[in-house]
Amino acid sequence: MIKKIKVLLALICFVLLVVCQGYVHADALGYGVKALIPDNQRNKEVSYFDLKTSPNMSEIISVAISNNSDKVVSLEPVVNLSKTNFNGVMDYQNPKLKSDVSLPMDISKIVTPVEKKIDIAAHTTQEVKFQINMPDRPFNGQLVGGIVLKDLNQKSKKSGVSNVYAFVVGIVLHGNQELDKDTLALGDVVPDQNNYRNVITSELRNTSAKILSKLSVETTVTKKNSDKILYAATKEKMMLAPNSILPFPTSLKNKSLKPGHYTIHIAAKTKDQNWHFDKDFEIKGEVAKKLNAQAVELEKDYTWLYMTAIGILIILLACIFFYIRHKNKEQKN
Repeated sequence: MIKKIKVLLALICFVLLVVCQGYVHADALGYGVKALIPDNQRNKEVSYFDLKTSPNMSEIISVAISNNSDKVVSLEPVVNLSKTNFNGVMDYQNPKLKSDVSLPMDISKIVTPVEKKIDIAAHTTQEVKFQINMPDRPFNGQLVGGIVLKDLNQKSKKSGVSNVYAFVVGIVLHGNQELDKDTLALGDVVPDQNNYRNVITSELRNTSAKILSKLSVETTVTKKNSDKILYAATKEKMMLAPNSILPFPTSLKNKSLKPGHYTIHIAAKTKDQNWHFDKDFEIKGEVAKKLNAQAVELEKDYTWLYMTAIGILIILLACIFFYIRHKNKEQKN
C-alpha cells in the first residue's frame, strides 16, 4: 500500500510540474484547456489523464479548449514522450533528449491526434480528440507523455530563435501491473557543453517503466589512477521520466577541457536505494579544441605563455653566460 502511495505522489508531482505551467501560459494567451476524464480513469481526483489500459484497447480521449479571446486560436496538437533534461526535470518538447533502449513502447506512437490543426473561434469551446490504439502485447509499469497544444498564433523571438508557446496536459498509461523497484544504470560519459559552458556529461539511465523521483547525485572527476579531485557536482530532488536518460553535467567551472584519460565516480540515491558507478573516459585533443573554441566565459590558460617566457629567459641567460665566458678567455689570452 505504501509503495502504491509513493507511485501516486510521484505522478502528482510530475503533473504539477507540467500542467500547472501550462495553465499559466493559457491564462496569459486568453484560452483554457481541460482534460475530459474518461471512465477508465484510475484516479478521478487528478486533472491529467491517468488511464488503465489493456492489449488491443482502442479509445478516444478529448481535451476541451475554451477560447476566451476576441481572435481565432490556431493550435497544433501533438503527443510527445516524456524525457529528462539535464536539470533532472521531466521534459516534453526537447527533441534532442534521449529515451533509453529499455523503453517498452513509445506513447507518441500509441496516442495520436485525430486532427493535425485546430481553429477555435473567438468565445467558443471546442473538443480536441486523440486516438489511443494499444498494441497487442502487454507491458508492466507506466508509459508517460504529454499532450502538447502548440499555439501557432503566439510566437516570441529571443536571440534570433523563434519560440512557439505551448500548453501541456499530462497523460499516463498503466499496464498490467505497477513496478515497485527503481533501476539506474550508467551509460556514456563524454566531454560536452551546457549553455556553451564546458561539462562532463554522464548519461544516467532509468531502465524501468516508472518515474524515478527524489534522486540525488554526487560526481567527482579525477585523472585516471589518481585520487586528486579535479571537478565535482551535486544535485538533489531530481525526477526521471520512465525509460529515459538524464544527461547529468559535471561543470568545469569555466575551465578549459584538457586532453587525457580520466575517471568519473558517481554516487546516486533515492530514499530506499543507492547506486555507485566508476567509469574511465577519454577527452581527445580535437574534441577539447572544438569545445573550448565554442565555450563562453572561459578562463584563459596562460601556461604555454609562461613556459615560452621561461624558455626565452633560459636561452638569454645561456647566451649571457657563454658571452661572459668568451670575454674572460679573451682577456686571459
